[in-house]
Amino acid sequence: MRVTIPEDCKNINVLLSGGVDSTLLLFLLMKERRLTNNFVRIKCFVMNSPTTAYKHVLNWVSLYFEEEIPFQRMTRRFIRQAVENILLISPDGYVFTGCNVVVTDEFVPTVYLHGDTPPKRGPEYSERHLRPFIDVTKDVLIKEYETHGILDLFKLTVSCGVSDVPCGGCYFCMERQWGVEKAGIVL
Repeated sequence: MRVTIPEDCKNINVLLSGGVDSTLLLFLLMKERRLTNNFVRIKCFVMNSPTTAYKHVLNWVSLYFEEEIPFQRMTRRFIRQAVENILLISPDGYVFTGCNVVVTDEFVPTVYLHGDTPPKRGPEYSERHLRPFIDVTKDVLIKEYETHGILDLFKLTVSCGVSDVPCGGCYFCMERQWGVEKAGIVL
């Protein structure tokens, strides 16, 4: 799997949660940038979140590519507002988010998160908001970690919508477990 960087892109802005999708997205963007010798600037924007996985993920990816990746914390929880704000400060850039397709018929969450059970994923907010995984299920994304030989990076990700220690019952924890089992990944 490859992620295409638009030719007119001067800045790549990644919404990074430290979960499976956004972490893989950051890795693939860094790899694509290196493969194409397109050293466009990459910056991560980290939303306030119950987890701190993004710190471990950023450190791992920085060491892997031997390059410090700048990041900025954002106080807004709503992705639409975050994307709009980032595009205002980076008008020549693109915002990449790691949203994958929402699975609704494979498991039933036991921990309800208001507004996120199941998550709602509408259209992109502008032509500069890219979501390369929007039609891809979690199991396919998890399999990519194995394909790229980066299962140790996968182990650093946290998908829980509640805390750093996976609750096991929220949509995101259950989707991750479903994806691991369906991908046949042994950790």
